[in-house]
Amino acid sequence: MKDVLNYLIILAGLLLVSGCGGAGRSEQNLSAASEVLEPDEIRARIVAGDTPLTMVHLWATWCGPCVDEFPELVEMRERLSLAGVRVLLVSVDSVDNVEEVDSFLERNQSPWSSLISAGMGEDLMDIFSPDWSGAIPATFFFGRDGHLLKWWSGAKSADEYEAALAELADEVAKQ
Repeated sequence: MKDVLNYLIILAGLLLVSGCGGAGRSEQNLSAASEVLEPDEIRARIVAGDTPLTMVHLWATWCGPCVDEFPELVEMRERLSLAGVRVLLVSVDSVDNVEEVDSFLERNQSPWSSLISAGMGEDLMDIFSPDWSGAIPATFFFGRDGHLLKWWSGAKSADEYEAALAELADEVAKQ
């Protein structure tokens, strides 16, 4: 009986250490729940990165083009990582939809968690570009110092992302 009890204790410890999740967002240890942040806190996260290029992708679970584009973003994860690109997802879902956002990310095997903006007004829009209307999906590329290098709104293909990364590689190298 003592051997069985010891086995169960060891098994429970292994499950706690390794996690019980199976497939999912294990890359970069991002199985944690999404975070709700104020726009100024989102800006601080963008600037806090130590990589030469940060890609911020704004999206929502209720946005058809966002949902359609998302699998291609996930497929690009390895190329983005190899290129030294830090990816931040920012959902504009309601702050009451954290579970729905996390469920969407899990279903799509996203390697990234998502920040959820506590506001979608001018405060958030000003972080990204005064020319941005607030339409999503929208993707913004920032240099190491938080300087906006390139952006677009609307869904793009993996090829269009690749072309943007190639274009930005020269600019990032000059920083």
